[in-house]
Amino acid sequence: NVWFDAEDGFRYPAQHLYAPPLLPALIEAVFLVFGPSNFGAMLPSLVAGCLTIPLVWWVGREWFGPAAGLASATLAALSDPHIVFSRTALTDVLLCFWLLLAVYFIWKALAEGGRGPTIAAGLFTALAWWTKYNGWLPLAIGGAGMVPWCVLRSWEGGFAPFGARASSRTTSPGDFAGQPAKASPPRSIESNSAFHIPNSELTTSLFRWLAVAGIAFATWSPWLWSLQSMGGYGAVAANHRGYLVGFAGWTDACQTQFGNLTQLEGTAGQHAPLIALLVTTAWVTFGSRRFTWNSLAGSFDSWLAVGLLSLLSASFRGWGLTACVGALGLVAALAVANQIEQADVRERVRLAAWMLAAWFVGLTLTTPLYTPYPRLTLPWVMASWLAGGLGVYLFVSFLGQVATGKQASATGFFYRVVLSRSNSPLPRGVILFGSVGAGLLGMYALETESYLQGFPGWKSRTGVKEEAANIIRMCRSRMPDDRADDDPFVIYTFAEPALLFQVRLAGAEFVRPVSSLAMAYPDAPRLQLKSFILIGEQAIRTNGFEAEFDTAAKRLRMVSSACLDPSDVVGLDNRWWMPLVDTRAWRDNREVRGELGPCRYRISLFRVD
Repeated sequence: NVWFDAEDGFRYPAQHLYAPPLLPALIEAVFLVFGPSNFGAMLPSLVAGCLTIPLVWWVGREWFGPAAGLASATLAALSDPHIVFSRTALTDVLLCFWLLLAVYFIWKALAEGGRGPTIAAGLFTALAWWTKYNGWLPLAIGGAGMVPWCVLRSWEGGFAPFGARASSRTTSPGDFAGQPAKASPPRSIESNSAFHIPNSELTTSLFRWLAVAGIAFATWSPWLWSLQSMGGYGAVAANHRGYLVGFAGWTDACQTQFGNLTQLEGTAGQHAPLIALLVTTAWVTFGSRRFTWNSLAGSFDSWLAVGLLSLLSASFRGWGLTACVGALGLVAALAVANQIEQADVRERVRLAAWMLAAWFVGLTLTTPLYTPYPRLTLPWVMASWLAGGLGVYLFVSFLGQVATGKQASATGFFYRVVLSRSNSPLPRGVILFGSVGAGLLGMYALETESYLQGFPGWKSRTGVKEEAANIIRMCRSRMPDDRADDDPFVIYTFAEPALLFQVRLAGAEFVRPVSSLAMAYPDAPRLQLKSFILIGEQAIRTNGFEAEFDTAAKRLRMVSSACLDPSDVVGLDNRWWMPLVDTRAWRDNREVRGELGPCRYRISLFRVD
C-alpha cells in the first residue's frame, strides 16, 4: 500500500474484497519505521505466531491445568503449518492469535461475568474481525459452547449459583483428572418428569454473550461503514461466495486439506504428539508427589503406551494423531469433569470443554465447504492443539494412577493371561523392549517421507525475489544503449501482487497492477514510456485472461521467460485451481508462448510495441 497514492485510495486495488485493513496497516507501520522489505512484511505474522505459543500454554493452563497447557504449547511450538504461515504476510496467523484471546475472554465472561472479561472479549473479537472477515468466529464458538453447557447444567440441577467465582487460585482445574467423584445431588420427581431450564440462568448467559457481540460489532462497524463507498458488504460477500464449494465439493475439499496438512508437515510435526507425551510425563512426574518416576518407569502400561504411541507416531501423520487424541480427550474431559467436587471449578472446566468441542467439531464440518487453501486449516489446527494437549494430559494422568495402584491396569488382563504363565522375567522384558523397538523400527521404516520433508517452515521461498533482479536487467537491456540507465520504463503486473512487490523492491520505479491488457489492444494509443507486462501463473489462471491475451497478443513481444519451483504455500494453492488455459494466441504464437516445456510456475516478461 505504501506505493499507491491518493488516486488509488492508498491501497492495492480491490484490497477490501479480501480482508479488512488491520494487517496491511501493521505492515505499513513496519515499513514506515524500517523501510519496505520482505522481513518487514512478514514481521507482524512472525510476532503473532511466536506469541501464540505462550498464549496456547496460558489458555490450556487456565482451562485444564498446567500439564495440559504445557502439552498444548508443545504441540503448537512443533506445528509445521503454523510455522510456515508465520513466515508469510497472510492474515491467518494473526487471526488465530486474536481468535484464541477472544475465545478465552468469552469463556471468562460467561463463567464469571464482570465488565473486564466482557469488554476484553468484545475488543479481541473485533480485532479478529478487523483482521479477516470471518473474525466473528469467536462469537460462534462461544455461543455454540454456551448452549449445551446451560442445558446440561439445568438438566442435572443442584449446582452452584451461575457465575460463582473461584474462591482462590487453589480452585484451578489443574488436577481435575484425579479428583474423587462427587455424590450426585438428589432430583425431585418434577425434575425427572419435565425438562426445565431456569430462565434466570439462560437469560444471564445470553445477555453476557450479547454484550460481547455488541461490543465487537460496534468496534468493527467503522470498517463496515467505510465499505459503503466501495460497493458495500454485498460486494465482499459476492466475492467470498465465489470460493464456496458447498456440500457437493465437501468430500474432495476435505481430502485436499488432509493432503495439504500432510505436505506441510515435517519431522517435528510428525513426532509432536510423542514429544508432548514425554514432556507432560516429565512435568507430572517431577512436579507431583502423587507418584514417582520409578513407579511410572516400572509400570508395564507406561512402557507399552510409549511403544504403541511411537508406532502410531510412525504410522500416522502428527496432525491426524493430534486430532484423534484431542477428540478422545474432549469426550473424556466432559466425563471426568463430573468428578470435580467444587461446583465453580467443575462448571468452568465443563464450559471450556464444550466451547473447545464446538470449535473443533464445527470447523471440522465447515472448513471443507470453502476452497481448500491450506491456510484456512489454521483455526482448526489451533483447536486440535488445545484438545490434543488435554488428551495427552488425561492419558498421562491415567498412567500415573495405574502406576500407583489407584486405577485398574488397562493391560492387567493381558498381563495375567499371557505373561504370568512363566515365572521368568524374560517374557515381560521381551514385551517391553519389543514394544519400544517396534516403535523405533516403525519410525525408521515408515518415516522416510517426513524425514525427507525435514522442516517445511524453514524452506526457502525466495524464487520470485531472485527473479526480480533479472526482470529489471532484461527491461533495461531493451532500452536504447545511450539512455539505458536513465530512461524511465513502466512494468505492469497482471494479477501478481508478489511480482509487483518484489520488482518494486528490487529497484523498478514505476510498477502498476492491472486487471486488463487494454493498454496493449491493437486500437489502443502508443504508450509514451517503454512498457512491459509481467504475467505469471496466477494471471494465466484468472478468469477472462485468455480473451485479454488473445486480443493483445499482436502487440506483445516476448522478452524473457523463467520457470520457478514454487514454494509449498504457492504450490498447494495452485493444486486446486482450474487447469492451465490454452488460448489460441498462446498456442499458436511460438514467440509469445516460448519453448520451455512443462513448468510449475512460469513468469513471462513481454514488451508492449
